[in-house]
Amino acid sequence: MVCQVSLCNYGFGIGAISGNSGHANGGGVEANGTTYYVNNSTGDDNRTDVEAENSSTPWKTISHAVTNASAGDTITVAAGTYYETIDVTVDGLTIQSLSGNPSDTIIDGADDTVIVINHYNHVTISGFTITGGGGSIDYQGLNLISGIFMRDATGCHLSNLIITDITPGGTGQWTTGICISESSSNTFESIIISNISGSAEMAGLLLDGAVLPSNSNNSFTDITIDTLTQEQGGAIQLSGLFLWDFPNDDNTFDNIKITNLAGSWVEGLTIKGAYNNTFESTEISSLNSTYRGGDYSKAIALSLRDGAHNNTFNATTISDITASGEASGVRVYYGWTHDNSFTSTSISGLTGTPSYGIYVRDFSESNSFNGGSISGAQRGVYIKGNCPSNSIHYTDIVGNAEYGAYSDTVTLDATNNWWGDASGPNDPTGTNEVPPCTTDPTTEKNADGTGDKVSDNVDYCPWLILPYGQVATATGAGIASFSTSDGIIEDLTAVAEGTLPTAGKPDVAFPLGFFSFRITGLAIGQTVVVTITLPSAMPVGTQYWKYHEPEGWINVTSLLGDNDGDNVLTLTLTDGGLGDDDGAANGTIVDQGGPAIPPAGPPPAVGGTAYPPNKVVILAPWIALAAAIIAGATIFLRRRRAQS
Repeated sequence: MVCQVSLCNYGFGIGAISGNSGHANGGGVEANGTTYYVNNSTGDDNRTDVEAENSSTPWKTISHAVTNASAGDTITVAAGTYYETIDVTVDGLTIQSLSGNPSDTIIDGADDTVIVINHYNHVTISGFTITGGGGSIDYQGLNLISGIFMRDATGCHLSNLIITDITPGGTGQWTTGICISESSSNTFESIIISNISGSAEMAGLLLDGAVLPSNSNNSFTDITIDTLTQEQGGAIQLSGLFLWDFPNDDNTFDNIKITNLAGSWVEGLTIKGAYNNTFESTEISSLNSTYRGGDYSKAIALSLRDGAHNNTFNATTISDITASGEASGVRVYYGWTHDNSFTSTSISGLTGTPSYGIYVRDFSESNSFNGGSISGAQRGVYIKGNCPSNSIHYTDIVGNAEYGAYSDTVTLDATNNWWGDASGPNDPTGTNEVPPCTTDPTTEKNADGTGDKVSDNVDYCPWLILPYGQVATATGAGIASFSTSDGIIEDLTAVAEGTLPTAGKPDVAFPLGFFSFRITGLAIGQTVVVTITLPSAMPVGTQYWKYHEPEGWINVTSLLGDNDGDNVLTLTLTDGGLGDDDGAANGTIVDQGGPAIPPAGPPPAVGGTAYPPNKVVILAPWIALAAAIIAGATIFLRRRRAQS
């Protein structure tokens, strides 16, 4: 099992724990000091500080430059391979490659952790490939290796980095690409962590929260973790991204890609006890677990455990998860893991014995899943034991071999899902045939449903009669599909033109009728883009109209984005703004409208103006013509009088 100790406090390379007292409260230091140059081909560490300020007389090693730098200085490094380790010893230091290309500026730590930032703040590192490993670091009985180690640091910025080929030489070494401990308000962006292997526990990116203070308010953007291999069998864990223990809170992760992980116990993203973290656009794919000299095999794309709570996930894609044993898309378990929220989660390609799309157990409760799809598992959703108040809505649960949803003890709220057919899920047991829905889901029966099967204790009525985000147009023209850049589309329905008042109705055609929907789960005042795929193309210049009381008919064409003559339109809607029928910034957008084809000629005014527009605007051309006729007649009469 995973060692229950604080890994990152066990010394990574030179001066990691002892040797530098550091500046734990260094405060903000701007990089407005001296710039020094380093070049391993033309440099000489015997040169003076003044000489090293000139790119033609640089120092030879980065470590020498760091030792001689002061707060706010910049070290600019020429292309080349630097066989050394870097121990940052000053606040506000910037270390950057001259080319900005990490592929041609390489720091090779050989047999040690390559870069250490221990008790220093506002450090910037950018534009390097970081590689190393092969050594054996023994500290208090633990052997460890890492590409970058950060402890007790604030306000640092690491970007445009490749961390690769971190491979311990000895057995039993904990191996990480980046290890972070007791650090807050740092930013990490455009980083690739790849080709890491080992025989003990491993993580591409590890946030070690086993000691206080916590890792908090850090941001991670555009992070790729690719090709990690755990070579030893048994219950030894490999994680692509690991938030270890509860002092990991309020961190944000945007556009994270985790792929090509192999071992016996493999997890793409592990959240152990951590809370209030936000994940936007996460992709986890190609996890492979096999029995490696033992009897343990488990592949879990996203693991929430040991009391992890109040974490939010939006736009998560999970695919190609393979194990000799269990393969799971999302696993929620151990120690009252609760109140985690998933929006737009796509899970497919699970191969294992058994395989679960979503697996909730061990008293985990009040976790919600809204939007997305689950396919290709033995059980799409599996609730095991006393796990109350979990829910899944507006999700396509289709093509799962044994059950679309199975709960063995408590009721799972699984209403408003698509089960693969308009007839709903297959539920052969019970006493009350549905529809209509009843107030007691345990007695409901849907024997003629041909969608994925459900067990007792699954509340599935009502269900969607089309896949999530689809609706048949009110005019019978076909199917329209709706998607949103954030939040969940609910209550999507078609509205017939004839059901709306005719007073003040514009002179336009509504070939598809109207559409009504809500978008929930938004931040107050948030703006989203709704993409509408229509059954046929709409001409360039298509308008968008709403009817809303008390204003009446409203032209909201100004909300359209993509409007280029194909069958795709986009609407930009703001909570509480134009197009939100409830008129309040409350985290929910309510919309009812439809595309319109105007008659030939100039279109009427747009931008939320009630129809009809100002009569003066309509009469303006005629007024101008009349004025011209009067002016011409006046000139003619004056000339006649002059001639007489």
